Amino acid sequence: EAEALRLLDDRAYETRVVGLLRQHGFSTLFLYADDYRGRNPVLNERGAYRGLLARLHRAGFRVEALLGSYPMKTWEYVLPERDQAARAMMQHILDYNAAAGPQERFDGVHLDIEPHALDSWNEGTRAGLSRMFLARSREWVAMARQAGKGFLVGAAIPFWYDGFAVAWEGETRPLNAHLQDLYD
Repeated sequence: EAEALRLLDDRAYETRVVGLLRQHGFSTLFLYADDYRGRNPVLNERGAYRGLLARLHRAGFRVEALLGSYPMKTWEYVLPERDQAARAMMQHILDYNAAAGPQERFDGVHLDIEPHALDSWNEGTRAGLSRMFLARSREWVAMARQAGKGFLVGAAIPFWYDGFAVAWEGETRPLNAHLQDLYD
């Protein structure tokens, strides 16, 4: 989070980071784009993001908004009581993109939502929480699809999600398989 904000604030830092990423052959950047310690540039400093994204695109990078944060406890976003925050997180990116020029837009969103960090995640609750995560994931993907063709939606999927099966929509499969079918 802090490093993404520094990219917005410090052009010399941006130049160093872009050079390092190019040197190592990176082509896609996951740029944190949500609230951090009361600062939310995607909502309140759109010009800074527009400039940064335009420069990153000119440098040859794809840029996806990275959503999910320890300080915001986004692992809770699978819970019904966090519906509003979960939807708003995605909607902020979609609204930003709708108001930005073609070179100033995010190319997609990458979600790092980790329901396994919930205190209630255990052998007895894992299946139900996984189904909540799948339903929320489907909702985020549907919201993003309205943004238009080419806007990708990816997710961080822990390798060990293949270690347990979840019954969802009439099919019992490893959690990772369900998630991989939902996301790009």
